[in-house]
Amino acid sequence: MEVTAKRVLVLSSVLILFGVAALVQPRSRGSWKSEQWVEGALPTRVGDFIMKPSSQDPAVSYKATPFEYEALRPFGIVGRIFDNGKREYDSSAVVGNDRDCFHDPNFCMAGQYYNISGEHMVQLETKTRGVVPVSVMSAEDNDGKRLVAFCYLGPHGFHPTQDSLYADWFWTELLLGKPKIGAYYRFMTTTESDTEANLLDFAKAYLDAAKATSKGEL
Repeated sequence: MEVTAKRVLVLSSVLILFGVAALVQPRSRGSWKSEQWVEGALPTRVGDFIMKPSSQDPAVSYKATPFEYEALRPFGIVGRIFDNGKREYDSSAVVGNDRDCFHDPNFCMAGQYYNISGEHMVQLETKTRGVVPVSVMSAEDNDGKRLVAFCYLGPHGFHPTQDSLYADWFWTELLLGKPKIGAYYRFMTTTESDTEANLLDFAKAYLDAAKATSKGEL
């Protein structure tokens, strides 16, 4: 018992030291990429879905608010709506090199007056990225019910929640140095009649397309 207690004490001391090191470590954001780079690295076509450009900025379908840019401080935020003549999906991607760039949609969508009624996790079988875990939630606002799928790309692959991304980012930053890039991907239906299966098919195709257009960076 005495040996076990000593081991626990040593392990606790090491964890405390790691925690202190993380707190005093300068939060350098490292090298920077422009929002134009982010726009070019993400797809404007996903299978037979084509992006609907904004009249103000043809690189996106809509712009994020100044508050979002100030709060997240990312490389860029790319909002694109994809349409194939039968179905339509709203996609948003946030790209940056700090874990604080990547928010939890449970909070931000609630702030946009969505009521979140349920959430579960799904394993997506992609063609080029293997299995990608995503969270799927049901949301509703004055325009009706929506399905939302989201995931995070961290230093060691994809995560379905902000918590697991933060853990990956924390240990990577502590032990290996500042991660160069990460991303948050969100996909949402635009009608009440669309299905989760259709949304996830689009999400899989988008993630495969993003790997190709970004040359493996996103």
